[in-house]
Amino acid sequence: MSNDLRKLWLQLERKGRGDFLAVRDGSRSCRQLMSMIETCCGIFDGYGLTSGDRVLIIVKDDFTASAGFLAALLDGLVPVMLSPESRLTRIEAVARSTEASLLISDDAVDCGHDCPRHVLDAPSGSGGQAGTIRKLLRRKAPASRVRAPHCADHAPDQLAYILFTSGTTDRPNGVQITHGNLFSHLETLCRLFGYDTQSRIFNATPLAHTDGLVQGPLLAAWSGAALVRPGPFQISDMEPWLNFIRSSGATHLIGNPTMLTLIERLAEHRDYFDSAGFRGVISTGGILPEPVWKAFETGFGTNVWNVYGMTETVANALYAGKGAAFGAWGSIGHPVDCEARLGNGNGQPLGDAEADEGELQLKGPNICEGYWRNPERTRETHLQDGWMRTGDLVRRRADGSFDFLGRLKSVINQGGMTILPDEVDEALLRHPAVLEAATVGLPDPEFEQIAVSAVVLNVPVSKASLTTHCRGYLEPLKMPKRIMQIETMPRTQSGKVDRQALAACLTKRIQEPKIANTGNSGMGERIIEIASSVFHVDRTSLTYASSPDSIEGWDSFTHLNLILAVEDALDVRIATPQIAAIRDIGSLVRTVEEAQR
Repeated sequence: MSNDLRKLWLQLERKGRGDFLAVRDGSRSCRQLMSMIETCCGIFDGYGLTSGDRVLIIVKDDFTASAGFLAALLDGLVPVMLSPESRLTRIEAVARSTEASLLISDDAVDCGHDCPRHVLDAPSGSGGQAGTIRKLLRRKAPASRVRAPHCADHAPDQLAYILFTSGTTDRPNGVQITHGNLFSHLETLCRLFGYDTQSRIFNATPLAHTDGLVQGPLLAAWSGAALVRPGPFQISDMEPWLNFIRSSGATHLIGNPTMLTLIERLAEHRDYFDSAGFRGVISTGGILPEPVWKAFETGFGTNVWNVYGMTETVANALYAGKGAAFGAWGSIGHPVDCEARLGNGNGQPLGDAEADEGELQLKGPNICEGYWRNPERTRETHLQDGWMRTGDLVRRRADGSFDFLGRLKSVINQGGMTILPDEVDEALLRHPAVLEAATVGLPDPEFEQIAVSAVVLNVPVSKASLTTHCRGYLEPLKMPKRIMQIETMPRTQSGKVDRQALAACLTKRIQEPKIANTGNSGMGERIIEIASSVFHVDRTSLTYASSPDSIEGWDSFTHLNLILAVEDALDVRIATPQIAAIRDIGSLVRTVEEAQR
């Protein structure tokens, strides 16, 4: 038995008035965090929750979400963090699967599940009253009191939290992380990257993602560091976002390969990481291309570490970059505080003399023990001798580092976000016009892969209609970047969809010109027509004021897609510094007009 929970609580207590969370409009202290945690613990008592009960947390405000998660963890409950952008079908599926006893949410989230729901007020400003309880939905709020969390002794194999990755509605995939998994990995991160009470961790990854949660509030609370949350990374907001790195006093930046690629290509300046306290950039959530790695380190004069991991490893498992503890530069790293070996793709290990290539298998204290109430998948990935199959094909170097070769699984890694094709296909098949749907990952220089869906229709329907339909079931980051109609699905001899042939077909279609310049409409109208095609939205919904804030499909990928489409259609070239400065359709029109002069 150990008491890492007590250590975590005492760390917050020692930090006191020091920052726990910094955002662009202010900060929240550890003392404020403790106040909200104590309020949440009183709520747990009011509902009669006991050790091991599951608590769903679906809150937009990062501070409130962090407090709810930490309160449940410290009190011996099992928190389940979901994205506030989760659709109702997913929330209900996770609530049913976990048999949740309580849902902590804000007014922005509604849920049709029968579990009681508490609505928490996010604190307004640094002097706000944290943890104010407002209206309860479904039934009257029980009496509650404020108390400190139990922080009881726990066994290493006791369940700490469940984090749901992509999955279908019928079978959401819940990764079970134990206390032993979590705290051993936090210790590894602190030792490798020097996190301490003076550190300020700059991390924009969503908290429902393992890199946002673990290398965010959990790491900050454990190490005594402050967490800096700059808001989502968007090309149109890149310069203020990057400037906040320096002004916030950040010491570490947690990013993904897509983010680093776009920063290296589009950032206006090269001095964002020049402050004396900045230690380096940690690239996670995808495979960092060696040219991007080299260009980023050279161009910005800062150290970059590349790490490999997944939700099943808590966050990371292999580490590469400068330093004696790290694997070779340019690789995905070597294992630290865990073991790695090669397998034949069917679960059998390969001896050192048999091959230098194979499926990566991992074993160690940070490797999860399986999936929530899914013994079939646990048996597929977790071998009886304690090794876990990653489904990734790698090559082992002589020094023990590994190079990534490809994925044995069908998982799509789109800009650091893991997407299961089945989840996208399920959403598309709910549309009455769709007979068949299949989603594949296609290579992309910025996003590593993009999800592209092919559909066979029984009646005509627009891409905009299909896109709108999918938004009702998928989180924005899991939306397919393109939906393309085809006549028939290519199939293997066994009758299954031939995804390799489908990917080749869709790649060829994408490379064909999409937009012809009619030359009949004005500049602004022409660009609005192009934007309508890129974003798959109705033309009448767009104006010069349309921006990423008003168009749900306008993200970093479609931003670049829009620029490329406009350049091709109007025979102009937009300078790299101008791309990031485009904030809405109106500014794009003005930029094109300037380029044509």
